[in-house]
Order: sequence, then C-alpha cells, then structure tokens
Amino acid sequence: MPFKQHSGRIYRITRLLVFHFVFILTAGPRQSSAAADVFMFPPQNGYTGEYISNLAFTVGQSIDIKWKSGCDESIQFWLMKDFNGGDCQFQRDALCSQIADTPNNGSVAWNVSFMGLAGPGVYYIFNLDDGPQYHNLYPGVNEAEQSSRPYNLDIDITCTRDRDDKVNDTIQIIKATVPVLTEHGTTITTVFYKNMLTAHPELNNVFNTAHQVSGHQARALAGALFAYASNIDNLGALGPAVELICHKHASLYIKPDDYKIVGKFLLEAMGQVLGDALTPEILDAWATAYWQLADLMIGREAQLYEQAEGWTEFRDFVIAQKVPESSEITSFYLKPVNGKPLPAFRPGQYISVQIHVPELNYLQARQYSLSDMPRSDYYRISVKKEPGLNPAEPGAKAHPGYVSNILHEFKNEGDTIKVSHPYGDFFLSDAKAANPVVLISAGVGLTPMTSILNTLTSEAPERKVSFIHGARNSQARAFKNHITSLEQKLPNLKSTFFTSHPTEQDKEGDDYQYRGRVDLSKLEGSQDLFLDDATTEYYVCGPDTFMTDMLNVLKSKGVSEDRVKLELFGTGGVPH
Repeated sequence: MPFKQHSGRIYRITRLLVFHFVFILTAGPRQSSAAADVFMFPPQNGYTGEYISNLAFTVGQSIDIKWKSGCDESIQFWLMKDFNGGDCQFQRDALCSQIADTPNNGSVAWNVSFMGLAGPGVYYIFNLDDGPQYHNLYPGVNEAEQSSRPYNLDIDITCTRDRDDKVNDTIQIIKATVPVLTEHGTTITTVFYKNMLTAHPELNNVFNTAHQVSGHQARALAGALFAYASNIDNLGALGPAVELICHKHASLYIKPDDYKIVGKFLLEAMGQVLGDALTPEILDAWATAYWQLADLMIGREAQLYEQAEGWTEFRDFVIAQKVPESSEITSFYLKPVNGKPLPAFRPGQYISVQIHVPELNYLQARQYSLSDMPRSDYYRISVKKEPGLNPAEPGAKAHPGYVSNILHEFKNEGDTIKVSHPYGDFFLSDAKAANPVVLISAGVGLTPMTSILNTLTSEAPERKVSFIHGARNSQARAFKNHITSLEQKLPNLKSTFFTSHPTEQDKEGDDYQYRGRVDLSKLEGSQDLFLDDATTEYYVCGPDTFMTDMLNVLKSKGVSEDRVKLELFGTGGVPH
C-alpha cells in the first residue's frame, strides 16, 4: 500500500483488517457546506439505512424529514451521530448519541432540531422494524433553500421491502468460511497477487512494490479476509473506513474495471487453493460479498471524481523549489505545468505523487500530506528521507521509504512529476471557527499540522492554538523557526517542543521545552491543552503507538473521543 507521510483515525482491530481488505484489493482516507453525501449500507439485523459523512452541524441547526411513499406505521426513523466507528447504530449504547427518533407520519414532514449534538462526524439515518418485515431506505438528500437556519436539508425517504433468504444464506456461508481463512488465508492471497500481477503487469504501476516484496500485502489481506468474514453481518461498521479508503483510491485514480480484475483473481485464487472445498454456493456467496462492498466504493469514488471538477488523472507538475527544512525533511514546491490556478484543498489533506522508477521499470505512487495552506499557484509537500537507505541498492525497493528517498536523491528543481488532486478525510473542520485548536505531532507527522497552522494563523489569527511537537533533536525538527516566528507575532499561539535525544548544541528552554518523547502529562491543562473549554478540537499526527498514547491521555483528562481527530500515518497498522 502507498506510504502516506502523515497520520490517522482509530478503528478497532477487526475494522482495521477490513480496511486492509478493501484497500489492498484495489491498490492500496467529509464535511462540506454543500449538499451532503449519502451512502447506502446493507440491511443488518433488521436495520437498513444510510450514512451521511460530510455534515458538520451545530446546536440549533435543523433538518426537514419527508416520507415519499411506502412507509407503514411500524417504521421508526432515527438520526444519530456515531463516535466509535460504526457499532452504535445497532446497539443504541453510550457510544452513540441519538439526535432524533421520529414517529411515522405518512408523507408529513418532520422537523428535527439538533439540540445537544454538534460537530463534524459520521451521522446515520436508518429505520427499525420490530416486525417480520425489513425495510430499506432510499433517501435523496438535497440542500434546501437558504433560511434563517444555517442548515435545512430535505431528506425524502421511500420505503421498500427488500430482504430475502438469500441475504441471510450469504451471511451464514461467509461466516462459515472463517476457519478456512484462518488456515489458508495467506496462501490464497499470495496466489492472488502473483496471478493477478502476472496477468496484469500494468497494475504494478498502482500497487506498492515495497509491500509486495516484503509479503506485507499478502499477510494483511489474509487477515482482512478473516475479519471481513467474521463481521459480514455488521457491515454498517465499514462506513468510516470506506470513506477513508475511497479517498485513497481516488488519489490513485482507481476505476471500476480495476474492481473487476481484483474480484476475478481473488475468487480464482480461492478456487486454486481450496479446490473442491470451494463449492458453487461458497463461491457465489463470496462473489456477492465482494461486489456488495465494491459497488459501494465505486459509487463513492465516482462522487469524489465528480467533485474534482475534471481533474480525473495524474497531472504534470514541475518541482519549482527543493528546500531543506531539517537534516532529514525536505520541502518540494510543486507548480502545475499547465499554469492554471490550483483548486483549494482542506488543510490536512494529501496528494499522491507518482514517479517512474527505472530500477523497477514502472510507476510508483505515494501519498504525502500538503504542508502549507491552500494556495492557487503551488502545492507543497515535505518529505522525510530514510537514513541509510540508498534507492539504487538491491533490496531497497522493499523499504517503505523507497520512493521518498528517490525524491530526495534523484528529483531536482526543474524535474517533472505526476500529481493527483488533493484528497483525504483528515482535515481542519472550520478555519474561521472560534473554538481552540490543539495540534499534536511527532516526527514528519508535523506536515499536515503545519498546513493547518498556516491556515489558522492566516484566516483566524485571534484563535487560540497550541502546537505540540516531538522530534529527536532540533536538527531533525522541521519548521521550528517558522513556528517560532508565528508565535512571536500571534499572542494566542503557543508552541511546545519535546526532544528525545538532544545534541550538545540543543539548549533546554530555547531549542526545546521538555526532554523526552511527547508527554501531555507535563503540560498545563488549561494553558497548553485548553481542557477547560469543552469545544476544543484536537488533531493528532504520528506513528500508531504515538496516536494511541495521545488519545488515551486525552480521554483520561476528560476529552471526548469525537473531539480527537487522527489520520493514518503509515501502512503497517493503526492503533487499536
């Protein structure tokens, strides 16, 4: 999978493995002031519905709910916000807060006010039927005319009866294959990749070579198949992960035909390894399960491509400047060859960079966070060089920093590289809001944080911001002088630097405030973390264990998990 030099949202381990399933299969991360994006998730235990992934409501805002036709009196309509990644819509437990529970009024509109719940997140609309029938919702969401309320959405719902015995049979068959995947999963996925890449060598331009050589993708996919089969009856939990993956797919320009190739070779690999044990019924069930997920992703990716307004393939950019930021991080200023103004992005998002690798004789793409605020004339990425890795040496292509080091060693000012439209579901929610922001990062994880910081200091210089960063020493730390200069100009910005291995030249109190790794317990709660303000947003960026530690400490200090935003930093795993 592509290595993205920035960090991630936390899912449970089984949800992570499903993430690997859908991402690795096809090459490899939502809020808006415009109309909402709405996606269907399959019927689960009597529930069916949609998730709305790009709404950011505040207290007092409202929506209008209207039924079109076909809904009987047994329907209840819920609108809920999910804080833990997908389970709560079936449990109505403490991890999920219910915003509205409406009775059925035929075609009469029902106005729902957002009384106590607000902020960006994943919102679910779905129905419950305690009787024998199952109902699917097919709403179309359109932004209503402007009113005195910031949001006024019409959600039209048509109810149909649509669950038959085949759905239940498919679920049971898939779950029954769990022991088989435990025993043969890695063999299946190894055969899958070998056969597919032999028949379609052009896909080497999409897949991450380092993960192919190391066997990481085959092992991760095997675990993902196991997790997918184990959780096939709870696919609603996939919502947030699917959004994350579809953004990555869009940055790689994955197309529907790619899903056809992957599905074909995955099912054939199952047959090759399992032989007669793969009965026609099992094969059909897995084909159904695969396309259920693939169709969902194809639809979402089509929406993302449409939003890119014609930027539907990699474009040529020239490296206008190559600027060292530290002993190991260098910034690349990228300008479009066509000279046209660049579309804005959300601070925290990333681009895919694609380069030709002569040693491999095909293309490789990696994701890099944009490290400056949106500008119309250039994008900036800041890339870490892996010490001791020579891209020309045999075996280097198995290293996750392979492409990054090629950029450092062989790409110079004036060279042309391929760049995608910006994507990613980790970004600053609202640059002009008034609530405090805490930015916490480690290592090269500061790159999206610098984009967020530059945006905040430009668009809302009076906003309270705490920038907390950890690095080995001041020589390895990027942007320190820039951040310090901003702090001197802006009284509401405070920076705190941790240094784990200071050099003789590093002076405590000047080059850094604390020795060691980032430790939030050393900071003052109200001044450094704004713990006395329940609206504070926290953005965390760094390796998985770092993010886990930061999240746990913040939760122990009373910060609700929905106010902590994380983004996947590497590809070897996420915290859980």
